[in-house]
Amino acid sequence: MKFKNRLLYYLIGFTIGLTIVFSVIGIRGCEWLPENRILEAISKTQIYVLEEDLSKINCNNSTDIIFDLLSNGKVIFKKSKTKNDLKEYYIENKEISLSILINFKDSISKIKYINGLGECKIISKTNNYVALYQSNDKTLELLRKQPYKSEKKFLINLENLKLDSTFFQEILINGKVLLSKSKPKKKPNPLFVILLNKQETKYLILVQQGEKKTRFKKIISIEKEIEEIEDAFFIDFLTLNHQ
Repeated sequence: MKFKNRLLYYLIGFTIGLTIVFSVIGIRGCEWLPENRILEAISKTQIYVLEEDLSKINCNNSTDIIFDLLSNGKVIFKKSKTKNDLKEYYIENKEISLSILINFKDSISKIKYINGLGECKIISKTNNYVALYQSNDKTLELLRKQPYKSEKKFLINLENLKLDSTFFQEILINGKVLLSKSKPKKKPNPLFVILLNKQETKYLILVQQGEKKTRFKKIISIEKEIEEIEDAFFIDFLTLNHQ
């Protein structure tokens, strides 16, 4: 068989093989692709935005849209600036686009600007950056997707509080995630403090997002309002005692 024919058959087979691979695992399964590596790196950082942009995001109810863009958007390398340690990536989808600053040695990234959101009346404009957290509903949805696991001590406390196993579902449906008190980017397993009001009693629950399971670690009842509780309490509450 001539070389040209062998090459043609090889290319045809290679193309068919790639088509099968991409149809089975999807392009996002190829973590070695530059675009996916960048989006993965961004997802591991705490996102910050300008106060003005946060007001616009809240006004448009677009928190989940921003996080979806950062997970599934297209990185436009021609518009990005990647020569320095602090890199600027331009990411877009059909609806919105943004520019984000990231140093791969750092644990944070900053959204420089956002295009495509509806106009809102902004009371004050500052250059201060503030943390952007995933929405409460989306955070609870991610925790619900995995099987549940609870510590023996957690089950004992649940029984002492006269609560049953249905309480697990209530936490992840009706709970309020206190993201400013949590550690959503903790490696390897994020920690979330969740507040749940049930029959005039307030409960604080510590939930760990594992790689394959959602783990319920601690539960207590509280009488104070969250604003009245000192930060030192939450630091202690987030501490896991491994025996």
